[in-house]
Amino acid sequence: MSKIFQKPFEPKSYKDFAFNNPASKLTMDGILNGAVPFPGNKCSICLHGAYGTGKTALAKMLPTLLENSGHLPIFPRHASVFEVFDWVHFNACNIIGGDKTFVKDLVSRVYSPILGSPSGWHYEILDEVDNLSDQVQASLKGLMDPVYGTIYILTTNNPDKLDGGLVNRSHMIEMNYPSPQQYQALGTSWLIERGFTGNEISSAQWATIIAGCKGFREFGDSVEIVVRNLRHQQPAVI
Repeated sequence: MSKIFQKPFEPKSYKDFAFNNPASKLTMDGILNGAVPFPGNKCSICLHGAYGTGKTALAKMLPTLLENSGHLPIFPRHASVFEVFDWVHFNACNIIGGDKTFVKDLVSRVYSPILGSPSGWHYEILDEVDNLSDQVQASLKGLMDPVYGTIYILTTNNPDKLDGGLVNRSHMIEMNYPSPQQYQALGTSWLIERGFTGNEISSAQWATIIAGCKGFREFGDSVEIVVRNLRHQQPAVI
């Protein structure tokens, strides 16, 4: 019998992300709850940290989170903005590199009168932004001004490779490996999401699982194995 593909465990809402840096958590919470004015002097959020910690997943989620927060100021654009849904552009910077065409296309989107969200903002996600050449990174600085109506969301594993101007214009949010307690809480919530009580795995068992994981990807795979084993142990319903 053919099996239906089921996506592995991954963060589905903001509460599924773990921040082990209290200052970064406070800043990110503040941006979403309106305590930190955004966009303000900075119109960029840079998620940085180790591999597999959910940076790209959160980057893709942030435009919707920001739009739904109710705290974004309205950016005035052409009236047809509300009829346009192409207001988030994802850029895989590990492919773009030093391509000058990328900058030209980005500029055209930034200055577009219609590529805006319901609140009027346009979003550019620059994934693995450290892969952009020094020249391209430097050219982005002039565009990172709220007056242009674009919010930038950057991700990188190597913040030390970023142009200083990009760092200065960004809220730097550290996303490194969660604590064992954060992992266990997340794993328990995922078990409950799949129909279990969440108590099937002891703290000692969680500790063993967590010790072998680095990041959400590996942890998600491990929890998937746990779920399959638990289901295999369940008696068949007659």
